[in-house]
Amino acid sequence: MAKHEKVMVTDHIVEIRHGAIGEFLDLRGSVADYVRGNHFLPHWQIEPNHVSFRDTEGKSEKEGAFAGYKSFGYFTYNPPTKDFFQDRALVFIRLLLKNQSYSISGLTRFGCRSKVFVPTDGDFESINKPLNEKFLSGNLREIVGKRETDLQLVLEYKEKAFGGRLILGPMHKDEMKTRVNFESEHFSKVGLFMDIDYFMDGDIDATKLESTLKEGMSLTWEKVDGITRKLGI
Repeated sequence: MAKHEKVMVTDHIVEIRHGAIGEFLDLRGSVADYVRGNHFLPHWQIEPNHVSFRDTEGKSEKEGAFAGYKSFGYFTYNPPTKDFFQDRALVFIRLLLKNQSYSISGLTRFGCRSKVFVPTDGDFESINKPLNEKFLSGNLREIVGKRETDLQLVLEYKEKAFGGRLILGPMHKDEMKTRVNFESEHFSKVGLFMDIDYFMDGDIDATKLESTLKEGMSLTWEKVDGITRKLGI
């Protein structure tokens, strides 16, 4: 659970896509040994087109990563601090960039996506009502009859060098269980859900991956702060 001035349950992933590496299929074992040898994650599994890494033998409980012939990335479920995802993702990115046998070049896409749930002790309407009042225009509310029972906003936008996509809406009790791959005691409450995605397409400079991730996550937390503050949650 990321502690950011209030209770928040989060889920994060970063994925970087690159040109296909034809020899990767012959290098999967060495990449697996390299990552484990650097004590990043203890367990790995070789798949047809990628190597997956995880924190436990059976599955990823809290975090995992992958490296493939066309992409690599890192994810974490319900991290203990706000900066955990960014810090661990940067460790994995640095490891791969230093690995001489896994030659990464021609980066074509960067994306970092965060799912954020802010639980509340109120009822569903305590989230739904302020969302409707603050984010729907009077004209639209007249068209739908001023009797909105649920709301989901989907917004695509540009911000700095990124494309952005925001999904925003209230969540009923236990509804978050359908949105993420882990459990939390807070899912038994209603709350606010935010799905925030920042991405870049085109020729991406590998030497700027660290600053790109940091900026993407900074923008993400700015959105979370701004929305929760506006709604008074």
